[in-house]
Amino acid sequence: MKIGLKIKYTRNAPLVLPHLNRLRGQIDYFELGTRPEEDFRQFEILKDQGFSFTVHAPMQENNVNIAEPKKDLSNCHGIDIARQTADLFDAPVIIIHPGDIETENSSIEHMITLLNEYHDSRFYIENLYDQARSLPFIRIAYDIDNLRRTKNETKTGFCLDFGHALVQASREKREYYGYIEEMAKKLRPTYFHLHNGDGPEDRHWPISCQKGIIDYKKITHLWPENAMLTLEIAVFDKNNAFDIEAVLRDVDYLRNLLIDKEKIK
Repeated sequence: MKIGLKIKYTRNAPLVLPHLNRLRGQIDYFELGTRPEEDFRQFEILKDQGFSFTVHAPMQENNVNIAEPKKDLSNCHGIDIARQTADLFDAPVIIIHPGDIETENSSIEHMITLLNEYHDSRFYIENLYDQARSLPFIRIAYDIDNLRRTKNETKTGFCLDFGHALVQASREKREYYGYIEEMAKKLRPTYFHLHNGDGPEDRHWPISCQKGIIDYKKITHLWPENAMLTLEIAVFDKNNAFDIEAVLRDVDYLRNLLIDKEKIK
């Protein structure tokens, strides 16, 4: 298994640089968040230090909605940016958000068609929750069955985001661990986003956070031997300072979980 850390957007890359010696040997890769208005080549400063990478494609906040035909110009531009970034950094994974029901023309069929036009084996669909406060639209594949349909018909991988699953399980008033068991069984994820929260809102707290209600000790059996475990925690404060201590606490917590998982086998 490998442990990664998401760096959301190129502006944050220089802030991580002073801490690379402490991160080396602690994390295996960075997940790079891309968006259209940024020059993704600014991430090369991290590549020069010998780390590996995965990529997150531009999202709805970046005027991307792969379920909406009227946005295909920006949809394709966003996907192209993600693929170019992945090419440059030899990234084996590109995380993509499902689309939203923005107009009556939005459809899961269009989303599937668009993804299939690329035939890119690096694509991984990520589970979201039904609606974000910052966006007015209901999402088109937030539920397990439509995620499975998308995955099967596009031959993409699947990224199980445990924090997003917590939000959706809360909104559906479902027992959380049963919900992610079903998701893992039906979608067979090998890539994971790890963060914590308190229920119906998306918090992105550290996984070791005492306020969080996800007990990751109950989750390790869902991780296959080839799992990529990406910490997607809020590591930049309101002053945009990088909280290296929070990262290292979570890495240590996660490594101890993996040691315990091996003992159980």
